[in-house]
Amino acid sequence: MQTAASPVTAVVIPYVFLPPKNGGHQAGYGICQALGREVPTICISSFGNATGSYAFQLEFAFRKGMTKYFSPMAAWRCYRILKAARVRHCIAQQPFIVPLLLPILALSGISLLVYAHNIEYRRFRSMDKWWWRIVWGVEWLVYRLANQVLFISAEERIAAIAEFGLDPKKCVDVPYGVARKTPPSELERQAARHEVAAAHGFKETERWILFFGPQNYQPNLEAVLFIAQELAPLLKTQSNIDYRILICGGSLPSEYQKLEAYRQYNLEYLGFVENIDQYVLAADVVLNPILKGAGVKTKVLEAIALGKTVVSTESGAFGIQKQVCGEQLIVVADHDMTAFADAILRCFALENQTTPVGFYDYYYRDNVVKDLLPILKKT
Repeated sequence: MQTAASPVTAVVIPYVFLPPKNGGHQAGYGICQALGREVPTICISSFGNATGSYAFQLEFAFRKGMTKYFSPMAAWRCYRILKAARVRHCIAQQPFIVPLLLPILALSGISLLVYAHNIEYRRFRSMDKWWWRIVWGVEWLVYRLANQVLFISAEERIAAIAEFGLDPKKCVDVPYGVARKTPPSELERQAARHEVAAAHGFKETERWILFFGPQNYQPNLEAVLFIAQELAPLLKTQSNIDYRILICGGSLPSEYQKLEAYRQYNLEYLGFVENIDQYVLAADVVLNPILKGAGVKTKVLEAIALGKTVVSTESGAFGIQKQVCGEQLIVVADHDMTAFADAILRCFALENQTTPVGFYDYYYRDNVVKDLLPILKKT
């Protein structure tokens, strides 16, 4: 609950994220909403965000394109917003905007916090991008200059302290926050299954295996190809259960021709869907065979929050507090296709599985900021 004496906090998100369309957008929206219910909060973001009734005040400072990271006009807009609102603490949603903000914050006496959604250089290095060393340098500098660094998992915090030489006292865990605080009802699930079946002509009696994520992101595309080319044929030889593999997410490269060749293995490519939560609710099991990238895979947390069992690789489950997930998270070794297929088939035998209360206690949006509030309420 806000108090009149609470200082104002600004969250800087230099890209369009409203309405949220992916995990990064949800993370930004979630922390702004959670903070806005506790302390006066302003979000400084890009032109093009959808206005609405939020728990925070939305302001605009950034244009599209890479030049926003060096724009004197964007810096001037940020300065005016921060000064007018008498902001005391500023949370940068990514390290790359911090060099633009540093002179403004120093001039205004505003403390800098950086929300590290993941250790970015690791993500680029895992995808063999040559610029990962430049990213490492930016992160090293920004995290050391920040007053506080917020990490999405304990694993990332521990790694960053070691790799960047950070003071542990200025590192705080702020996990990704889910919007739900209770599992969905069986009525919600059945309604979702009915709508998905009606939309695509599927049978509601089928078992649905779901993978979702935009395929213009390399780790997601590699996961889709693994499912289509290796997992789907293996599952068909191992099970006579009536099931269907559903792939949701846009931007599939044209050379894969919407995966038509793999329909013989009970695989359906549905492309971009407007309400992915509906498909997650309808699914019997969610897949996360990710091997590359870095940080917490937010789709896993969203699926578990919606009451689903997720079968994941070890890499895909990095940074997730497995002890609070109960039987809703099944982790298998990377590259072990047989174990992955076996885990899916075992899920079909599970009935009436419920996401533990402890999961929501730890990951519910309003709970994840509790360790951050004492810092932000300092005058």
